[in-house]
Amino acid sequence: FNEYLDEFGKFYRDQIEAADVLLINKTDLVGEGELDEIEKRLREINPGATVVRTRYCRFIPEGDEHVGAGETEPEPGSGILLETLSLEPERKFSREELEEVLKRVVSGEFGRVIRAKGFVECDAPCMFQVSGRSYEIREVPDQSVGETGNPDLSSRAVFVGSDLKVQELKRVFGG
Repeated sequence: FNEYLDEFGKFYRDQIEAADVLLINKTDLVGEGELDEIEKRLREINPGATVVRTRYCRFIPEGDEHVGAGETEPEPGSGILLETLSLEPERKFSREELEEVLKRVVSGEFGRVIRAKGFVECDAPCMFQVSGRSYEIREVPDQSVGETGNPDLSSRAVFVGSDLKVQELKRVFGG
């Protein structure tokens, strides 16, 4: 939170100010004191928003309705240009290879990746996620990735950030 507030400044702050609901995600990775401080700062920026602590973004609003649907565009002069890249990986990874690639992603080797996620073929089908400087890999149980499996789980990798090294990402993922 603090890193993004410093690095993305007005753009990030505007997102917080415009939100009806603010999710503090990955609460299992930080202590209660740090969560309290983040929540306090969010309430200072947007006192009217509902603040919810989540893990894996698991949150169902009351009435099972979507809250805050819609996109907020960056204001002119905000200085933040986010890029996205979507790939269909054409190779199979070992879990160790995927972990090494994700370490390289979070280290900044492929540009400033602030979020990435996807499904790739490993020894077993795997889902990966990158958020800031952390990553996770989870096997997808009882499903298969690819043409003969669940079409929603076909190999795909999506990256969001700035100064993305597109050709390098394509080379590593084979897409």
